[in-house]
Amino acid sequence: MEWLGSALSPVSPDANRSDVPYGYGARRPGSSSHSSSSCLSSALTAVGSLSTMASDEDLHISLLEEGELSPSKSVFRDAIRWRGRRPLRTDECYSWHTFTVKLLLPLEEGKSFTEDVISLSPTSESESMADIGPAMPRCRSASASPSFERCKPAQDFGVDDKFRDYAKVIARDVARIYAGHEQVDQLRLEMAAVLRGYARKHPHLGYTQGMCFLALVTCSKEKDLAEQLFEDYMTSLKLLWSPDFPLIQEGIPLLPGLLDKADMQLSYHLFHTLGLNLTAVLPTAWLSMFGKWLPFQQLLEIVPFLAASGLPGFLAVTIVILTSFRSDLLGHQSVEDVLLFIAALRKSPAPANLMFLCRQILPGVREEVRNRFLAKNVRLNA
Repeated sequence: MEWLGSALSPVSPDANRSDVPYGYGARRPGSSSHSSSSCLSSALTAVGSLSTMASDEDLHISLLEEGELSPSKSVFRDAIRWRGRRPLRTDECYSWHTFTVKLLLPLEEGKSFTEDVISLSPTSESESMADIGPAMPRCRSASASPSFERCKPAQDFGVDDKFRDYAKVIARDVARIYAGHEQVDQLRLEMAAVLRGYARKHPHLGYTQGMCFLALVTCSKEKDLAEQLFEDYMTSLKLLWSPDFPLIQEGIPLLPGLLDKADMQLSYHLFHTLGLNLTAVLPTAWLSMFGKWLPFQQLLEIVPFLAASGLPGFLAVTIVILTSFRSDLLGHQSVEDVLLFIAALRKSPAPANLMFLCRQILPGVREEVRNRFLAKNVRLNA
């Protein structure tokens, strides 16, 4: 699979073998206990600083839509400190996040997903794990956040049980994204149907939060072809949502160097002066295909570009968006202010000529990514 984009292919002709480096420098998920352990180790370090999809959306609603257009720094710092106190539990627990399968809404026969969602008030984000009590084992793909958590063995629960778990999370996510957007509201039933259909046909991957943004794009095209279009996009984008999120794992180390070449002043300010940790912002943006950063109309334009260009495309879009808001980012003198600004990016007008700028820098980004992965392969094979 050419997961680095249509113009890039695996270095080795034996790339399909499980014992050969996958693509440019990344190993096929699950092919090496060392690489899997390394991914999981770095990912668990990132979990503590990740803002969940759900809490990010709730932050927009509570702070930015209810009359408080300029939330105080103390509010955001308190949220960060509270999030930092969440305990990271062992693999045997499978219940460190507040949104667990036990809390997700039951889907009743004869009820639409919207009726089902509003039939029970959502769980408060302020609830602690102590308030929740013991939770059912859940699958990584049924999580309401990019938790980097792997599924329990498939034999622990049946296919129907897994599908019901996926369907519950799909119902909640589809009702949440672009809340109140009239055009999106008209597509929610079709989105849920496409996502459920894919989860049933591909139970090994099922559903991971962020796929709902891709379903939104496919359903906004030809509704009769939405399911097939979703399948086609997933062929190119599957590794964005695969276990251990390999696309994100490869992209996070590459972005600082690429941004440094594009805008040295901005890069130094973010990563050296403020010490911005990319794991606090990049997973949310990439898993949503920038739906958390961009208005709906720009999402429709960006998804085909990302599917065609792979990892270099994700990096190019990230660089263009950050450099387009360089004045705002340079003006913030604390990492908390930067995180708050980035969390509210979708409320700002999209960068002018976004797609033109992304296509313009893509060849250079692709070449840089190619060179870095080739150098990595040389070191691995030395």
